[in-house]
Amino acid sequence: MEINVDKKELLKGLEKTLSVVERRNTMPSLNHALLDVKEEVLQISATDLEIFVSANVSCRTLQDGRIAIPAKNLFDIIKESDDEKDLFIKVIDANRVEIRSGKSVFKLLGLPADNFPHFKTSPKGQLSTGKLNTKMFLRLLQQTEHCICTEEYRYALTGIYFESDVGEDGKKVLKTTSTDGHRLALMELPHEEIGDLDLKKGLIIPKKGAVELRKLLESCDDEEFELTCDENLIRANVSGNKLWIRPIDSEYPDCKRVIPKALPSRLYANRKELLIGLRRMALLVSDRSMVVTFDFKKDSVMLSTNNPDLGEAKDEISARFEGEEVKTGFNVRFFIEALNNLHGEEVEIELGEKLQPALLKSSEDPGYRIVVMPMRL
Repeated sequence: MEINVDKKELLKGLEKTLSVVERRNTMPSLNHALLDVKEEVLQISATDLEIFVSANVSCRTLQDGRIAIPAKNLFDIIKESDDEKDLFIKVIDANRVEIRSGKSVFKLLGLPADNFPHFKTSPKGQLSTGKLNTKMFLRLLQQTEHCICTEEYRYALTGIYFESDVGEDGKKVLKTTSTDGHRLALMELPHEEIGDLDLKKGLIIPKKGAVELRKLLESCDDEEFELTCDENLIRANVSGNKLWIRPIDSEYPDCKRVIPKALPSRLYANRKELLIGLRRMALLVSDRSMVVTFDFKKDSVMLSTNNPDLGEAKDEISARFEGEEVKTGFNVRFFIEALNNLHGEEVEIELGEKLQPALLKSSEDPGYRIVVMPMRL
């Protein structure tokens, strides 16, 4: 293998694969990236056995070939190389790679391409495939990612549940749901806006896979991308880059009953003003409970927190409240993250009694709802 390649283009390709590479593992090959050169294209691939990603980089091919190289070391070398000089990469002595940039020369020990781990999976269930709107699907991931559970023992909740469903208007929708048991985010978009992908069975995208897919879509300029799914594998083809994700093998809980209906009270507030007030409360909130008291009144909401180790804080946010006045508590971080993910100037919060959850939504985000469970004061 021997190529001449532009530094910036090579760095872009390596960046797309680097976060998948396992740096601490029992298989040394998992911290390697596979370089495969063929017909003026360098394909860079990486896997952790649960996710496989590959990126294509244009190059001038002097000799085709394949080899696995320590990904992080290769990235660091390329990053520090001369910006004004092209890179020459050549395989020497079987498993060693020589990297030249100007007068700088590095020789890096790699592995035979056959030692690079294969991403194996057997198709299962009915195959679903479709062309999806890049920006719309990106919203499905971005606005539910913050509620993914980080506790590994709650395995089914450590990803985003992705499914086809029927909306309240009877039209087909694509829907994503995430929850950690204390809050829930649900986003649904009609097929006519996002694209027609009919999933016969819902899939749980693991958090790492969801993050990688989001990053790939964020760097994509194409209006559409291709997504193919079965019960064992999710395949995304984004601007010539490939991402394969093994779904979480578990049953996602039925979250529909968690979403409150017909709550009697409504608060309408400026989203940014409420967000600023909560950030002020977070300066003194107790690290143990993270609870902030919300006192909902006719023309305002009073925020307060009391930390025995630091002191106390109060703030008043102008708002319009419809219903019976109520005083309850919520985790300040959960509320801040909810408001950060909503769009629009005004936020609507539906409320019930003291220990009932709050339902947050915005007219700028049709189909998007966030549920935050209350805390005892």
